[in-house]
Amino acid sequence: MDALDATIVNTALQDSSPGVRENAAILAERFPECLAQLQELIYDGSTRVAFQATLSLGQFNHASVINALTKTLQLHGQSSWFRTAVLSSELGSSVDLIKTLDKNSFFNETASWKLDFFETCLQIIGARNTKNEVSTILNMLSKPALSKSIEWQSVGIKGLVKGLENSKNIEDSIPEKLKIIAVKADSNPSQALEDLKDLYAN
Repeated sequence: MDALDATIVNTALQDSSPGVRENAAILAERFPECLAQLQELIYDGSTRVAFQATLSLGQFNHASVINALTKTLQLHGQSSWFRTAVLSSELGSSVDLIKTLDKNSFFNETASWKLDFFETCLQIIGARNTKNEVSTILNMLSKPALSKSIEWQSVGIKGLVKGLENSKNIEDSIPEKLKIIAVKADSNPSQALEDLKDLYAN
């Protein structure tokens, strides 16, 4: 293992054997120099290779990874395994990913798998309960791309609320208020969003 270097791993990432490429994707996590070649594997004809590449990309904290994960969702998003692989990384459950998805017209249609991914991603963001992240998401939920569809707003609010309820750093009185907002998210998401903004501003 100590004899491995980026050149060897990059060569293995392009091997004709899917099994070799899959294992090389794991090894590539140790070499930033392999990131570009690793990103190419999301297009691999072998689902196993593309899946492992998605998991391995999550080990890198580089801006280009967000674009790669966005492309992964476009290619393989209907698979719950791939959605989970994307969400398993910090960048894959980040506000920056949501922004990039927005720029790539992700929210133009309300496919069930997209709604599922969005709700789960916002649940993770809510659980982190970082003020800047949550505030950004609340503002995004008010923008045309998301507010034009009741479904996007509804699942977004419910996901965020679920996460906030599980957050370790909220006041004791907040969970009950969040439950009321969650109920309202289905029938009147725009009002639920305003209530959530007011609650989070205090």
